[in-house]
Amino acid sequence: MIHHGDNLPILEKMATESIDLIATDPPYCTGRDFGAYDDRWNTPRGREATTLRCYAPDVNNYVDMVEEMVDAALSNYLVFMAVRLIEMRRILKNTGSIYLQCDIHNGAYLRVLMDLIFEHKNFRNEIVWCYTSPSAAKKKFPAKHDSIFFYSKTDNYFFDDKYIRVPYKRAFGRKGSGIFKDSDMSDDEIQEYMEKGKMPTLWWDEFTIVGRLENERLGYPTQKPVALYERICNAGCPPDGVVLDPFCGSGTTLVAAYLQGKGYVGIDENPEAIELANQRLNPKRLL
Repeated sequence: MIHHGDNLPILEKMATESIDLIATDPPYCTGRDFGAYDDRWNTPRGREATTLRCYAPDVNNYVDMVEEMVDAALSNYLVFMAVRLIEMRRILKNTGSIYLQCDIHNGAYLRVLMDLIFEHKNFRNEIVWCYTSPSAAKKKFPAKHDSIFFYSKTDNYFFDDKYIRVPYKRAFGRKGSGIFKDSDMSDDEIQEYMEKGKMPTLWWDEFTIVGRLENERLGYPTQKPVALYERICNAGCPPDGVVLDPFCGSGTTLVAAYLQGKGYVGIDENPEAIELANQRLNPKRLL
């Protein structure tokens, strides 16, 4: 299911504890107009700010502090994100998790916001997606990574390592300093252990940017590679579960869920994004 419109009223109508996984790439508060959407936050969020003051005073105090410390634009952005994150937490099942992607601009402020809404104790990982691309930077190091904040709703959250394991970089034998040097395992058991692979670390550098993937590239400015979100969906959503992306853009998260036979819900207020997502989810054109 894909919805066109502002995601807040749509989220507010969704059933409590109905979603297994939220995997999303929201606006970053970069101060730029991307054409597909405007990432400038100079207009106060009146109704949403009132909601925070009434129903989430701790979050509201944090947002007010950011306005005093930084500027009103970042505060407006955090108000926008806060009311939506509160709804996202409500509709997550108790076994659910959220993976929220952000870049260097304001990730630190989003992390504190998520600590307040999902609780610091439910923070699980900060995943770092590293990539390479041209850079014009001359007086600072090029920023070539995004962060993905992984929070669960409770301690009893779903996580499956079966389909996300990666090969060992080298084979281990019985000789030398290998881990099987003094092992009682048989050769067949060692082979099985090696074939199972290892868990990925928090440093994900195997997923290239979409600009270098001819079979995926659609021209959408913030499009992410399907393989990146396939790993997230494999880890965080059960086989019969439902994945939500409330900022679905061109539909990458939805495609990842569909390829795994999982349900999906996407929301975006850009009609061009909705059209792209629907085109990609046509089985005859699926990337």
